[in-house]
Amino acid sequence: MKTQSLDSKEISKLPGLFDIKDEAFDSKTVPQKIEYLKTIPKPRLFSTCFMGHVDAGKSTTVGRLLYDTGTIDPRIIEQYQREAIANKRDSFSFAYVMDKSKDERERGITIECGLGEFVTPNGRYMTIVDAPGHGDFVKNMVVGTNQADLACLLVDAKTGLVKEDITDQHLSIARASGIKSIIVLLNKLNLVPLAQRMKIYHERVKEIDTLLNRCFFKDPARKIFIPVNSFGGWNIADKSFNDTEFPGYEGPSFLEALDQIPIDESVFQTDAPLRMSLENVHTKIAGTKVVGIGKLISGTIVPGMELILKPANKICKVGGIEMHHKKCKYVSTGGSVALSLLNVTKDDFSKGSILSVPHVKDTATNVEQFTMEKCYIRAHPTELSVGSQLIAHFHSGNKSCEVLKIQKWNSPTQTQEVKSIKPGNFARITLKPQHSIVVDPLSIHTKTSKVLLRDCKDTIGYGSITAVKLDRDQIIAKK
Repeated sequence: MKTQSLDSKEISKLPGLFDIKDEAFDSKTVPQKIEYLKTIPKPRLFSTCFMGHVDAGKSTTVGRLLYDTGTIDPRIIEQYQREAIANKRDSFSFAYVMDKSKDERERGITIECGLGEFVTPNGRYMTIVDAPGHGDFVKNMVVGTNQADLACLLVDAKTGLVKEDITDQHLSIARASGIKSIIVLLNKLNLVPLAQRMKIYHERVKEIDTLLNRCFFKDPARKIFIPVNSFGGWNIADKSFNDTEFPGYEGPSFLEALDQIPIDESVFQTDAPLRMSLENVHTKIAGTKVVGIGKLISGTIVPGMELILKPANKICKVGGIEMHHKKCKYVSTGGSVALSLLNVTKDDFSKGSILSVPHVKDTATNVEQFTMEKCYIRAHPTELSVGSQLIAHFHSGNKSCEVLKIQKWNSPTQTQEVKSIKPGNFARITLKPQHSIVVDPLSIHTKTSKVLLRDCKDTIGYGSITAVKLDRDQIIAKK
């Protein structure tokens, strides 16, 4: 993933993360540091995923938000504006904050998930995930969404849900990852005649809310609809435009909504075992150091700590921690970080690798078969059948799986084994991955139990793992 750094002013708002005011901390042993960190308040680290159809304005909104909150230097935007004009894409200057690659700028679309960070006025530390909207890059979008705790859906207010099936998929992916709260930004309302804006706004809210309810975003307290003009900066952080551009609107700005909307505190599973999902890996210093990049889903990591890399079954040691290119003394639940890792090589990593604590009963395990309970069958050209091949997406990985068993699900005690099942039903499904994967049953971990099933560029279903069959053939590596 690409990253956009915070400036020193924003970093200073994160108490304890980069500087622990305890001179004895550095002299403590690793176990002592872990115990000490349990006693101090730690910043809440949230991730917000931006989703929506191509040209809805996701990257522009992210760039504008970072600009309006002072996270990026105005001179950088001026530079991007010159580049955008040279590329004959005059309105893309804010999008270039996230869309950095040559392909993205030439095509005018997001391909990889981009990352940005900032702190809200009320102290919510946000990692922003700018996800691709194009159908060819859904796999990248799934990885980004799986790391998020909150969704922001961009919709072109003028055209509305012109491709509802795509938006339906995006929302299903968000729901499958466990996201419960969503902010809907009705962008480009400046293109609607002033006299019609309030009417169009209410029509779009009704239209989108119907789709949200169908995708199981039903709690009205967890849905906020906001009219914006992202490129012009109207109602992103600045509400002064509302009196003239959208008279009658008395709701929050986007920045205020990020501070107000409920975010499920269950994402901070204080009793959950340590899990870090790895999205990418790099080598540095002539390949002698391996850097694992990803999100710490639960737990706390400090330098010097021993972890086990699954599914490779390799014990490694944390040499250092960086968050947005700044060294950290620790990282806690929710942090998107880079870890320098010793005693492993780049070849030991794969998509879907997990770091956990070795030699404990709740360490991460390699799974050769799993069962999903109350799996919602969202779509299928005909019926989902036993023997079907699907792609299972889980935290940062995906793997081809065979459907071994299907039970139509009415309740935990009322199931009926069937050979196939139609969309719109719930099922208990048992699947066998082509190779071992690293997931947990729901009883152990909420986030790493979530699975999304896809086939032929469509989202077939999603649910949580409730039972696993462990891969007994793999031997746990010794130090």
